[in-house]
Amino acid sequence: MTKFRHSDVAPMRFIRSLWRDCEGTAVVEGAILVPVLLSLLLGVYEFSFYFYQQQLMTTGLRDAARYLARFDLSSCAAGTMTTGNCAVQVSINGSNVYIVDAAKNIAISGFSSGTPARVAGWGTGTVTLSLAQDANSGASTPCGSSACNGGATIGGSFYVQIITASTDFTDPTLGLFTALGNLTNQTFTVPHIVISHAERVVGPG
Repeated sequence: MTKFRHSDVAPMRFIRSLWRDCEGTAVVEGAILVPVLLSLLLGVYEFSFYFYQQQLMTTGLRDAARYLARFDLSSCAAGTMTTGNCAVQVSINGSNVYIVDAAKNIAISGFSSGTPARVAGWGTGTVTLSLAQDANSGASTPCGSSACNGGATIGGSFYVQIITASTDFTDPTLGLFTALGNLTNQTFTVPHIVISHAERVVGPG
């Protein structure tokens, strides 16, 4: 029969005792789970903020396009709208203002003054307004095979005008993308918010 010396038994008891010991398991579990849960929490906050900013900007572009769609734009050239190729003006608070400038201000703030901005850092320089002329006949017309309104629009031109308001803006993040990247040892590129909205021109009224 094999006999164990006292010096051999003591380490074995210690190992068995350590194996059964449950103290500190919560700390170990926490060390594993907390980074994962924190990453999920940061991701939820950041992406929620992203979609909120996107919705604000979508509303602004829709407002701008609808505003321009109420003017007679028959004198404006097709393409990107500027004060040079679309010199239509409107009186705001006793001053004449180009409708292109007023529309951009409405997009970013909801007011012709342009302040305060709906989204921090979003300026008129990132808003593009364009005018397209769709032939008002044949398959391209929204009225079917026949030309809309007898083939004429405001000003007597035989085309349908379409206003498009668009933007390409870097998302003003909460900074959590960087924190999330540090936690996961990944590099996150700050996303861009790219939106456009189109309206058919209906003219004054």
